[in-house]
Formats: sequence, structure tokens, C-alpha cells
Amino acid sequence: MGLDDFIQTAMNNVLKNPILSVLRDINFSSILKQSNFIKRDIGVKPYMIILHFLYMFVINRKISSFMKYSNDSFKKDV
Repeated sequence: MGLDDFIQTAMNNVLKNPILSVLRDINFSSILKQSNFIKRDIGVKPYMIILHFLYMFVINRKISSFMKYSNDSFKKDV
């Protein structure tokens, strides 16, 4: 099983994420396939873009929560 298959299996079976469900409901991967995004030209598969999108969303939420609730944060972006 290659890395591609492992990521797809994890996204389909292991990750029971409501964000992923919403992306599936709006058919995000077919939107990416039909759109003219630059990563498609260099061979990046749409599910990798979805995985990157989810990663950036989660990291953004963690940073936002840290800045909002931490005393060590400078609170510049809250």
C-alpha cells in the first residue's frame, strides 16, 4: 500500500470529521478537478489538496484558540 492509498484509507475510514463530510457533500474534489488550480498541472492529486486544506483549517483553529485563551499570547490577531 503506497502513501496515496494510506491517506485515502485514513480519510475514508479513520477520520470521522464533520469538515470532511461537508467537503464530500459539496463535492469538493470534483470542484478541484474541474477548476484550474495550479497544483493539478504539476500532478498533485485533488485529495492531497483536500488534506492540505483540512490541515491548514485545523492549524488555524489551534492558533486562534491559543491566541484567544493563552496568557502567553500577544493577542495581536484576536
